Amino acid sequence: MARGTARDLKAKLEGTGRAPAFDMGVGNGATAFFQPFVNLFTFGTLERHPKLRFVLAESGTGWIPFVVQEMDFRYGRLLERNPNPALQQKPSDVFKQQVWATYQSDLVGLHLVDFFGEGHMMWASDYPHHDSTWPFSQEIVDRETAHLTPEVRQAVLRDNAAALYGIS
Repeated sequence: MARGTARDLKAKLEGTGRAPAFDMGVGNGATAFFQPFVNLFTFGTLERHPKLRFVLAESGTGWIPFVVQEMDFRYGRLLERNPNPALQQKPSDVFKQQVWATYQSDLVGLHLVDFFGEGHMMWASDYPHHDSTWPFSQEIVDRETAHLTPEVRQAVLRDNAAALYGIS
């Protein structure tokens, strides 16, 4: 059930008389990204490779601040028991140095831009996939970024990706 389609879920629920009305897209949404993302921190992968840049693509962004906040909490609890842990940095510090994230439509995430650190949130179109925002991308972008300053809006929609990928 790699893609988590409604058909796959229906097959899994055979005999229950219930089938989901919709699925959450590729990998069934951010849930497929959760454990691999957390593992990058808990196993120290990002900390051991400080020059590694990691992009969470097609996962949305609204869920990420909660997960990073929770990792910081857990790391703090670890420090209470072990003043010399295997990891030396708070997950949120590593996150702000090495992780970028993309979204297509994520009003919640766009209200959390500051959490990501300057330059680390990027809009993505995913065109021409059927689950992209096309042909309504411009309207969605305009509506969801209306609260941002023009500078932050341009950074999220263009400049952050250009800087990350070295294109002008």
